[in-house]
Amino acid sequence: MQISRWAGAAVAVTALAAAVGAPATASAAKKPAPTTEVTSCGVVVKATGQYADAHSGTVTFYNQGKAPVIWTLTWDVENTADLWNGRDEDVTWSQEGTTLTVTGQSWNRTVQPGKSLTLGYVAGGHTAPAGVKMNGVACGDPSPANERARSKAEKQQARAAERQAKAEARVAIKAMKAAEKAEAKAAKDAQKAAEKATNA
Repeated sequence: MQISRWAGAAVAVTALAAAVGAPATASAAKKPAPTTEVTSCGVVVKATGQYADAHSGTVTFYNQGKAPVIWTLTWDVENTADLWNGRDEDVTWSQEGTTLTVTGQSWNRTVQPGKSLTLGYVAGGHTAPAGVKMNGVACGDPSPANERARSKAEKQQARAAERQAKAEARVAIKAMKAAEKAEAKAAKDAQKAAEKATNA
């Protein structure tokens, strides 16, 4: 669908150039087509939970090349029990020995240049994924630009979570005060009713 839109834009540019007598510049309107060739990949592995005989975490990988990449990710880890963003439709991950292989869903099959995708997992043992590769190319540290973007995103998420927690706390306090007020009113009304009955 995206490629067809790019092709339509190229036709429109060519037609406009022909109409005004200018040289065609359709090639300038084209964007790089998705590829399976990886030139640079960054990765961040983050633990999120520890259990008696398992652990959970996230693997965020970055396309640090200049073209969109149709990705397949592999990493080494003990037996994987579950995976997010790789099983929302048909399951698109499998494990052989300690090697996990993941391909994308219809909505995240391609990662754009400078962008990242995050996969969440639960796996046996307590050893985090290692040897992460995208299409066979080893992923290193994210570029400084990607690292800054990740840090900014995490700070924004933390601030959003803090705002949400404060908002929920305000609602809870308001509800508690309303309940206390209603309880005090009910007790006062009961006392008045008792006094009225006594004086009757």
